[in-house]
Amino acid sequence: MKWYSVIVGAALACAAALAAPAERLPPPGATVPDALFGQWQAALRQREGLVHGGQYLNALVLENSPYLLQHAGNPVNWVPWSAASLEQARAGDRLIFLSIGYSTCHWCHVMNRQSFSDPAVARRINEHFVAIKVDREELPAIDQYYSGILAMVKVSAGWPLTAILDASGNPIFVEAFLAPEALLSLLSRAVELAETQPQLLAQSARFLADAAASSAGVATGDETALAEAELAEVAGSVLGNMDTEYGGLAGTQKFPNEALLAFLADMHQRRAAPGLAAALELQLSRMARGGVYDHVNGGFFRYSTDPTWTVPHYEKMLYNQALLLKAYGAAYRESAQPLYRWLILDLAAFLERWMQEQIGYASAVSADTGGVEGLYYLWLPGELESLPAADVRAAGLASYAGPGGAGRRGLFMRRPETDAAARLREHLRWTRQAAERPFVDRKVITAWNAALVSGLLAAHAALGDEVDLASIEALAERLWRQAYAGEESLLYRIRYQGGRGVPGTLEDYAFMTSALLDLYDTTRDRHWLDRAGVLGRRILESFADEGRLAAIDRRENGAGVREPATLSDGELPAGDAVALRALWRLSRRQENPALQGQLGQLVAVLRQKFRRYPLANLYAGSVLAEIDRVVASVEGEPDCPRAVLDIELADGWHVNSATPVQDYLRPTQITLGSAAPEAAVTVTFPEPELVSLSFEEQPLSVYQGRFALRVSEGGGDGCAGTLPGAMVLLDVQACTDRVCKAPEKLRFRLPARR
Repeated sequence: MKWYSVIVGAALACAAALAAPAERLPPPGATVPDALFGQWQAALRQREGLVHGGQYLNALVLENSPYLLQHAGNPVNWVPWSAASLEQARAGDRLIFLSIGYSTCHWCHVMNRQSFSDPAVARRINEHFVAIKVDREELPAIDQYYSGILAMVKVSAGWPLTAILDASGNPIFVEAFLAPEALLSLLSRAVELAETQPQLLAQSARFLADAAASSAGVATGDETALAEAELAEVAGSVLGNMDTEYGGLAGTQKFPNEALLAFLADMHQRRAAPGLAAALELQLSRMARGGVYDHVNGGFFRYSTDPTWTVPHYEKMLYNQALLLKAYGAAYRESAQPLYRWLILDLAAFLERWMQEQIGYASAVSADTGGVEGLYYLWLPGELESLPAADVRAAGLASYAGPGGAGRRGLFMRRPETDAAARLREHLRWTRQAAERPFVDRKVITAWNAALVSGLLAAHAALGDEVDLASIEALAERLWRQAYAGEESLLYRIRYQGGRGVPGTLEDYAFMTSALLDLYDTTRDRHWLDRAGVLGRRILESFADEGRLAAIDRRENGAGVREPATLSDGELPAGDAVALRALWRLSRRQENPALQGQLGQLVAVLRQKFRRYPLANLYAGSVLAEIDRVVASVEGEPDCPRAVLDIELADGWHVNSATPVQDYLRPTQITLGSAAPEAAVTVTFPEPELVSLSFEEQPLSVYQGRFALRVSEGGGDGCAGTLPGAMVLLDVQACTDRVCKAPEKLRFRLPARR
């Protein structure tokens, strides 16, 4: 046996020597102990194929993030964001050079090639700065903090983000992409000021840090429920900013803006303003028929670089696919448009072909192929000559000039749902089957995968068994088992190559709780609700901070992570609004008045934020419209008041009356908390309407439109005066002629007096 081992060992050693990568060097201008560099070299051998190019090696080779590994061969002496990195800057009183990006970002790749691979740039950074590289998808709170400052300074923000910080992490200068000459000039100026006029740098750091801290104002909260007129005014403002020809917010670039789509859909259901349905349909149809959707391979690109949704920026992000599945699922249930059905199924198929991993779904597909932006999605005229002319006409195949010249054209179809389009897709995919594909970032992000669970459930609700429910449940089960560590009561944000990454942020907990509740509403399986309860408790224990919900877990922030003073809608709806809606839904499904009572201050702070900055917090508006949808008042004589609950249902919706004709239907009921015993009050219901619906032969007794429920005290010897301030429990089930929501027990407290 020994001779066999020796021979095999010698053969393996020989093969390893032949395959060994070229010898790499430590970053120029940096002092790296031999033992530490040896650790980097050992890690490099474990990460072959993940660290690209270059003759250098830095500490990022020890990381799992694909983005950080893309920079592990830079001559820059990068370190990841950590408590040790910040302490290194403080101990040496050195400035910090901060770069934030992500693995599928085109301009991040350009800056990597042009600036961070340049030894002259690297030497300047290494000699004078602690260089910190951040994957924004791994540490979103850090990105939100510094991107928020960049947006204040430059009006807009983008990636890569480039910043110079003081030794405590306070920003002195923030910018996005910088070419090598501009970057060298900035570095030289910062070094000069640090040596000759440090007080100017300190003043700049204080100014920007104070501006970031004060941007949110004081979170005192607002106890007054949103009025219909306020929502109508915001909806009118949104419509006033919409592009009436191509849909979406008017501008030279177009983003899907899923929070906006959700707000439009919700306000349309509430009849907040005329024109909402048309604006929603215009944007969804233009996107589905434009180049921002990949009509050959499937999937939405991140945004359009023009106002017509034609010329995309070519990266594909999982969160866009997830949130747009939900938007199109809801739209199909409303309109039954064949275009929407096709898009839902095509998008789901793209996810399976391109992004499905063992645990969940990959985070993104890169914009670049072989260093060229959009190359995989562009075609030379000769490649299109064999397409059948009749199919080209029937599918409405059109093209646009691709980036970089060379005569390449991007394709899109004005009628992608047709049979002709399907034949063209099959031919074009066959043509490209041997081509190099864009890089796929295979890390599994909890929040984005949870959003996908909700999106797929919306698709299932729209299309039934065409979107398999068992597969969605299996995805959710895998995600839970891999992301949630029961022994730590901790949800992790990322899984990559079998290992857990950083602890979950508020958006991970929020979207995961929402997905679990969506599963419970769909399946009525109690274990999904129980898991949502586990995460809901953790949100309140670890993220609630002085009346607001913070972006990061208070118990897990050992790395000095900066976070934004306030959260707002971005690529995803704001995490605090998503979390609060999940907690509100949880309190009703668990019939847990104690939990609902804990949410009062959080709701008040969200109201305050929405009223101050409504257009930046549209998802919060949708959440508050749901929470504040029942308007309660106390009126009548001071010594014997009565409560009036003013309720308005959206068109097409109804609730069962207090006396339904069918025994199996759940009646609308009102009960009161212990402050006003049930036996001492009388509830007056409106006259019900009899309506005929498709699922029941007999007419149904219902309330619809706008109606009022009145609660008064009785009891013979006068009033006990217990209604003001009492807790009201309204038991309802809302339905249309096609679908019923889960029964709900709405809890809210009456005003103390009118």
